[in-house]
Amino acid sequence: MTYYYPPSARTNHRKRRTAQDNASPKYIKRSDFVLAEYNTLRTEILQRISTRYQLISITLTVFGAVFAIGNPYLAMLYPVLAFVLLFFYSTNSDSIQDATNYIRSHIETEVTEDGKKRVPTTSQLGWYTYKFFEKKEKNRIIASLLAGRLVFPISGLIAWVVGNTLNTAKSTNVPPIIITYSLVTVILSFIVALLWSLFRNFSRDEIFKPK
Repeated sequence: MTYYYPPSARTNHRKRRTAQDNASPKYIKRSDFVLAEYNTLRTEILQRISTRYQLISITLTVFGAVFAIGNPYLAMLYPVLAFVLLFFYSTNSDSIQDATNYIRSHIETEVTEDGKKRVPTTSQLGWYTYKFFEKKEKNRIIASLLAGRLVFPISGLIAWVVGNTLNTAKSTNVPPIIITYSLVTVILSFIVALLWSLFRNFSRDEIFKPK
């Protein structure tokens, strides 16, 4: 069955469509945007914290497997894996630190008591602002990050020593170049773990500087 629409009806339909297309866009309130941004960053922080624990768990699991298998080749290759995981752990920790600093500096400072006047930063309103002003918080953060990063080079060094021991005991004759590269990777892991914390946390004092 074919329906017939008179010209006037088609004209009115086109006008309604044009009016809808040209309707003014909906604006998001600043408070709603800030709240949504806060919730998103909090979710990201929790996910990244979980990822950090997973990286350490993977490292220790593989580390234990190297001892259980007792293969000198695997022991020599482990420092390479530990170095890669150290990189992911460090970048993940940096993202957490950036997100928490952003919340403290750009979101918690948006809180108001009367909808107009912002609450002073010194009032320590908000968890991240409170932790910022807490005594010894900076040293605690640096120590925890450094301790987490050192898990990777220390386990790599132990694996390298075990690999050397197994290589001598079993006479597997692991090529010297593999032993050398494995040791160099261990040394680089220590350097990266120490310097990353040094330049990221000690040199960037503005992270802990009140806004």
